[in-house]
Amino acid sequence: MTLPTNPLDLIPLWAIFLLIFGLLLLGTELGFQAGKAWHRREPEPDTVIGPMVAATLGLVGFLLAFITSMSADRFSNRRALVMEEANVIGTAYLRAGYLPEPYPSESRDLLREYVDTRLRAVEIGNHEAAIARSEEIQEELWRSAEELVGATGGSDVYALYLESLNEVIELNTQRVIAAFYARVPTSLILAAFAFTMLGMFILGFGNGEDSKRSAIALVTLVLVFGSVLYLIMDLDRSQEGLFQVSQQPLISLQERINP
Repeated sequence: MTLPTNPLDLIPLWAIFLLIFGLLLLGTELGFQAGKAWHRREPEPDTVIGPMVAATLGLVGFLLAFITSMSADRFSNRRALVMEEANVIGTAYLRAGYLPEPYPSESRDLLREYVDTRLRAVEIGNHEAAIARSEEIQEELWRSAEELVGATGGSDVYALYLESLNEVIELNTQRVIAAFYARVPTSLILAAFAFTMLGMFILGFGNGEDSKRSAIALVTLVLVFGSVLYLIMDLDRSQEGLFQVSQQPLISLQERINP
C-alpha cells in the first residue's frame, strides 16, 4: 500500500515550533516598521486600524478554534480505534480455539505476529512495511479460514470466528484511513498560518502608527497564537510530539497472548 505524503511531515515538530514563533515575530516586526513608515507619511492617526486589528485577531481565533476542534476529534477517533482493534483481535484469538487442529495453532501464531506488526506500524519509518505485512497476515488467515470451511462445510461456531476475522480486517482499514487520510488538510493549516501572520502584521502596523509597543504583550500574543498552531500540528501527527495515541491496549493484548 502506498501511503499519502504530507509535505509538512518532512519538517520535524521541533523545527515547526521554532518556525512558527520566528515567522509570527517577523510578521509583527514587519508590520511595526511598515506602520512607522506610514506614520511618517501620514502623521494623522488612522482610527480604522484599532477595530481592524480586533476584527482580524477575532477571526483568526475563531478559525484556530475550529481547526483545533477538528484535530482533537481526529485524535480521539484514532485513540478509540486502537482500543477497538485490540478487542477484535483478542476476540478472534479466543474464537480460534473453536477450530479443529491444526487451525487453532496456526491462526493464533499468525494473530500473535499480527499484533507485533500492528505495533511496529505506528513507528516512524516502518508504516508502509508493517501495514503491508499486516495485509499479508490477513490474507493468510482468511485463506486458512476458507480452507477450513471448504473442508468441513462450515458451522455456526466457525461463523463466529469468521466474523471476528472480518472485523480485524475492517479495523485495519479504518486505522490506516484515520492515521493517513483523515487528517487536517495541509491547505487549511497553511491558511490558518497565513491568517495568523496577517493578524500579527496588522497588530504590528497599529503599534507602528502609535510609535510604541509593549514587548511583553506582543510576545505573549505570539506565544498564544503560535502555541495553538503548534498544537494543531502536534495533534495531527498522532505518533510523535507531545500528544501521542497510546498503543497500551495492543501492548496489553500482546503480553496476554504471548506464551
